Amino acid sequence: MGNLIPHWAILRTEVPRIDSQCHHFTDESWGEVSRIEIQWLGLHVAFEIARTPPKLTEAETAANRARLRSFTEA
Repeated sequence: MGNLIPHWAILRTEVPRIDSQCHHFTDESWGEVSRIEIQWLGLHVAFEIARTPPKLTEAETAANRARLRSFTEA
């Protein structure tokens, strides 16, 4: 009988922008989204609603690459 009762959650989470070009993901930006999850009768459906996170500038991408290099060299 418990399977007939739908379970749901509304939460905020962070997601990446999905048009990253660098194979190390140093040009990837993140943004906060509202997420609505519904589980019912063995199905799990989730929707994320928000604006697309802004692209990183060239300076921010270069700083991320330098930070990645410092981790790999250590």
